[in-house]
Amino acid sequence: MLFSCEKPILNEEDANDTPKTITFQLFSPAQARTTRSAAAITDFKKIYIYDSKGGYQEQLLEQSADDPDFGSPTITLTGGHHQLTFAATDNADAYLDGSVLRQETMGDTFLKTIDINTQNAPANQRIVLERVVAGILYKGEGTVTLSGLRNGLSLSSAKPAKATTTKTLSTGQQLYTLVPDDETVVMDGKRNIHILQNAFTVIYDNDGTHTDPEDPTNGEYLLTENDTAQIYVARMELTDITLENTPDPQAAYAAQMYPYRMPTRREAYGFVKKELPEDFWTGARCLAYDRPEDKGFLGATGWGSGDYYTFTWGPNGTSNKAGTKTAYSIKPIRVVPIVPISQSFTLDGDFTWSTDTTTVVKF
Repeated sequence: MLFSCEKPILNEEDANDTPKTITFQLFSPAQARTTRSAAAITDFKKIYIYDSKGGYQEQLLEQSADDPDFGSPTITLTGGHHQLTFAATDNADAYLDGSVLRQETMGDTFLKTIDINTQNAPANQRIVLERVVAGILYKGEGTVTLSGLRNGLSLSSAKPAKATTTKTLSTGQQLYTLVPDDETVVMDGKRNIHILQNAFTVIYDNDGTHTDPEDPTNGEYLLTENDTAQIYVARMELTDITLENTPDPQAAYAAQMYPYRMPTRREAYGFVKKELPEDFWTGARCLAYDRPEDKGFLGATGWGSGDYYTFTWGPNGTSNKAGTKTAYSIKPIRVVPIVPISQSFTLDGDFTWSTDTTTVVKF
């Protein structure tokens, strides 16, 4: 009888069934906005990790602030493709109802969902969580009753649960709520109030005649100005962002940055010559997006790649292509035209408009 010494042929599924142990280091973006910000994971009291594979729950883990590895959980995953959802809150009374995270009084709550293939996943990963609550502050007289508030977060779908609750606020009181798909809550049963994730909405009276969002541009810095536009830099800075965990940060953090945005590489070409005020920037390298429409900028090749680049603020700043594993920051900006214009304009690296003609719209 003959025996073959060849190794058996394994299919991809068999080759990928080895469990993988991964340590995740969790962060929340440190930023100065009208919302109270949790600058470090130690500001949280509860952390939850929901692990699913093929649409089915594999495991659901909970951490409390007194756990020795709080904020740096180590998880063993079965082999294959997984989706992990991380949730954190500063409410110590948060609890699980099945796979729904519930908070009778909503705390400042952060979330992040990632996809992982254990076959090539690194053993240590950094995860930057994103705020998923809106804040509401009442500054009017008497009281106001808000309905349609959400305090249940489905970890399996990473969306607010459908059940709603009602709260009454007195002058000076505030609350957090998860943001439903229609981005509204109802005031006194008769008025829809628009709310936004990662921003506060201020209600000035209870008859619905004066409601507006708190100005998110407080404390911004006017970087430069010419005859057609002003460029402002936000006081906020999003930190500890890696392209490995967030391949498209300008889209992932768009709501969090609003009304600001990530600079383009073309804009950063001029920012490396600009200085920011003291304590306005952490000194970390900042991300910029190389837009495809900027191909051929300054008559040079290599522009418009669609990749992310990094830069440091002047006067001796530099710009380089971003790596995937290094942690970077985003320092958002907003460009404000001085006059209404009826055609599209873009900024050159020296902050002049690409054309010297404007069409003023008369209202």
